[in-house]
Amino acid sequence: MSREIPSMLMSFLKTALQDVDDGYEYASELNRILNSDDCQAALSPKEIDALREYADEVKKVGEINYYSTERIREIEKEHFGERGIPGYLKADHGQPEKPVWPF
Repeated sequence: MSREIPSMLMSFLKTALQDVDDGYEYASELNRILNSDDCQAALSPKEIDALREYADEVKKVGEINYYSTERIREIEKEHFGERGIPGYLKADHGQPEKPVWPF
């Protein structure tokens, strides 16, 4: 069961590693988005706190390059599991669930 997550957060999660220069900028931008009215209304306080803890750890990564990008992905898996942040937020906007046989 998926739910609607603010588009600003989803687009950030898809493009952030290409758009920012370092972990501090990534964390600052994520915190700015989390402070928006859309995110405050759509996400629970527990989810926002978990994302802030993740941002605090990413802040320490340093300049974004191949190795730091991999490290950020590892941090995401440590905090949110294999499905990452979208899976944690139950926001898989991918393929809809297939019906179970028999119809």
